[in-house]
Amino acid sequence: MNWIEMENWPRKRHFDMFQRVDMPHFSITADVEVTQSLAFCKQRNISSSTLMLYLISRTANEIENMLYRIRADKVCIHTSVDPAFTVLADDELYYHCRVRYQKDFLAFCEDVKAQSALAKQDKTLHTEKQDDVIYLSCLPWVAFTGNSHAMHFSPVDSVPRYYWGKYHQRDGKMMMPFSVQVHHGLADGLHVGRQFDAMQRYLSEPESIL
Repeated sequence: MNWIEMENWPRKRHFDMFQRVDMPHFSITADVEVTQSLAFCKQRNISSSTLMLYLISRTANEIENMLYRIRADKVCIHTSVDPAFTVLADDELYYHCRVRYQKDFLAFCEDVKAQSALAKQDKTLHTEKQDDVIYLSCLPWVAFTGNSHAMHFSPVDSVPRYYWGKYHQRDGKMMMPFSVQVHHGLADGLHVGRQFDAMQRYLSEPESIL
């Protein structure tokens, strides 16, 4: 982790502006095509949710603005961030799980499988505040068109949130809603758009991650 030199930071005026508003976060939801990625997962017996965890983590770590975090009135940048996500247990309650992000996809899959089982067993709910993460969750029952997330406003919560939903067919293609929520002082629609583009590239060519 490194601190941003605020006086020399190109985003300082934008950051200061959004620090003064009551709701500094914005969310964008759109469909991504998952035709090829679903076939990839079926062929290799890989969980499609694990693939999404990986791709969201990978693309977030590739975009500098998704690594910024607010601490008091300062901004830091992490060298990498880990996925912290929810898992649904047999008691129909969700629990929290965090795994280390690693570029090796198959190793990442094994880690997700092991840590998810442990979280369900231990019924883990993280209450400690950590910002070297991104938050992810799945709503596989709804092909939603918008969503919002619970978060703290004081102190401000600057961890990006990601959400994906139910697959649905459109014009012969399999589509899926995908949502990104970020703090506007740290990122703009440009950066969210870049992550959507990167996600779609990987989803369309999933073999490229191996």
